[in-house]
Amino acid sequence: MMSDRKEIEISNDEQIRNFVKTHPDYYIREFNKIGNSAKYVPSFNKNAFYLGSLWYSFRNIWNWALAFLIIETFAIVQIIRGFFGNISAEAYQKIDQIKSTIEFRQKQLEAAIENNSDKVEMFERTIKSLENSIEGYVLEAQRVEASGFWIAVGGIIIFLIVRIIQAMFANSILEKILDECFEAGIQEVIFVISKKKNSIKKYFLKDISLEKKIKNKPNIFAKIKKL
Repeated sequence: MMSDRKEIEISNDEQIRNFVKTHPDYYIREFNKIGNSAKYVPSFNKNAFYLGSLWYSFRNIWNWALAFLIIETFAIVQIIRGFFGNISAEAYQKIDQIKSTIEFRQKQLEAAIENNSDKVEMFERTIKSLENSIEGYVLEAQRVEASGFWIAVGGIIIFLIVRIIQAMFANSILEKILDECFEAGIQEVIFVISKKKNSIKKYFLKDISLEKKIKNKPNIFAKIKKL
């Protein structure tokens, strides 16, 4: 009984080694902890934290990789926008436009004064109003510039949070994919493990326990034989 159990453990360890390829001892230890509990088991994958969505793409977990990549890209854009982006450009552009209008109105006012026109008072009110609006846009530009720092900080926080989430769930997701692949008759593994046909064929046919499972599914076995 103990001998059979030991053989099963060795077989499982060998399957994990073939599946993960890199750092097998780490994944064997983590997968065993995760597989022995029905609840979420805390696990932190440092490579997933440092590489983020790249780690998921390297593991061919494309759905998760794309989701995390979108969030990471948004966070990076916010960081760049906050630290290096000219976020107050629109306000200053409006200020320049108003200044040009004031210059034009000043010329009109001077002409009206020379000609003793009854529009002098109207031009003065217009110029005063435009000068007041400039003050408002200057305050708006200063407020936007001050918010740039916090926009960048928000981007950094989002980036770190998503990286931590990726690291905390990486091993659980990979372990779940491993289980699903074997329970589904190995058919899914072809798309997850590798795109190299030779390595797939070698992987399936060198493991006796997997070969027995595959032979019980003639359609899958035939496909692998044709690789």
